[in-house]
Amino acid sequence: NLRLAYNPQSEMCRACRAIAECKERDTISPDKWIKGMIEKVKAARLCNTGVEVCAMPHEAVEYCNSNDLKIADNPIILTDVRLSHALRPSKVLRGASVSEDEMIQMRSNIRESHIYWDTRSENLLFIYENGDRVIKYVISPHYTAKVDGEQVTAPFLITAGVITKGNMNQREYIKVK
Repeated sequence: NLRLAYNPQSEMCRACRAIAECKERDTISPDKWIKGMIEKVKAARLCNTGVEVCAMPHEAVEYCNSNDLKIADNPIILTDVRLSHALRPSKVLRGASVSEDEMIQMRSNIRESHIYWDTRSENLLFIYENGDRVIKYVISPHYTAKVDGEQVTAPFLITAGVITKGNMNQREYIKVK
């Protein structure tokens, strides 16, 4: 007696429905949302929903403001589409993908990260060292996207991945913190 995660006759998959119910009750934590979205991404059911992950660290806000760079005055947002991009199979195959746990722990990892400004892509890079793994979270500080049916301008997580530490010595990266 296997239950289908998605029934073509229903409007939402089971994961989407559970998340919608939690949002209605206003009890969902970002960590729980990310866990639910990972399951949804695995089932290839994306509907461009998002969650506020955490506030933008003040060092990043100060850097952007002091250098006349656009930064939205909102918390960092993660959407299911961007989560899917960060966990895509091609990244896993080449060893460049973060783990599901590293995505779930993104809030605390960002707070403990070194921050860089990428002058080429005009994104903030949050570099978190976890033993021998170096994790890069890429945040666009002023990004507009449709989330849950509404246009939102905020800092968005664009992608995440595993890098080598030497990559951060490139000229286009300016250390912020």
